[in-house]
Amino acid sequence: MIAAAIGVELVGRMPHGESTGAYEVRTANGTDAVLKLFTGDVLDLGGTTPLTDALRARGYPVAGILARGERDGVRYQLQERLPGEPLEQPTTRLVDPIRRLVELQRDVGLPGRGPWLDDMIASVRVGCTGYCEHRAMLGHSDETRALQAEWDRRRIPVPLKVLDSPFREITDPVIDYVRSVRRGSPRDLVTVLIPEYVVGHWWEHLLHNQSALRLKGRLLFTPGVMVTSVPWQLKSSQGLADRAEPTAPGAARRGDLGSGRGLS
Repeated sequence: MIAAAIGVELVGRMPHGESTGAYEVRTANGTDAVLKLFTGDVLDLGGTTPLTDALRARGYPVAGILARGERDGVRYQLQERLPGEPLEQPTTRLVDPIRRLVELQRDVGLPGRGPWLDDMIASVRVGCTGYCEHRAMLGHSDETRALQAEWDRRRIPVPLKVLDSPFREITDPVIDYVRSVRRGSPRDLVTVLIPEYVVGHWWEHLLHNQSALRLKGRLLFTPGVMVTSVPWQLKSSQGLADRAEPTAPGAARRGDLGSGRGLS
């Protein structure tokens, strides 16, 4: 048992706790503590330290970490036991205290991430890695997993964020994410790169770039956001360089007809 291995006395299992569970233990000096065990899909527990430190500095009741590590493939975390008992059903008497606690969390987040509350909602909606998030949330397709693996293999120094797109909707998920980034870093300028096809026939515009146009139209009215179009040339556009340019008004008077280009 991990409790004995790390030198604490096991008192009993607590009725609540994620992953493998939480256990009431007593340290060698008689202090009551909680031992949490995690297996499989739980991510780096140490990555939450800046967040919990920031919350504790604000007076939020966050348990201090006494020890953490791994034994026999099971990760553990030993933390202080805070006073109180699990709440089965909130009452009206607790609404104001809960609201005050939520306010203390509102603009605190992990380094490089948005505010904690927005980040937790996003973790359920779109899947990401961070505080109290499990790989079971990351139900991406085979193509997405292959893209993530290739991204890691190339060591691209930019985090890859995968957004869920129900019913192949593109605009709203991107707009929501860009706004969450702005809320997390209101002084920063957000640049959105939008790929757009370069086509060789007018009718191809009816088939391509419609999603890009809708997204660009929405982003242009979002404060603090800059939109950059990235051209992607289709095969049909290869002949554009040799195509005759239209004659500008007044070109004949200026003698600016070149070598006959633009005449028909």
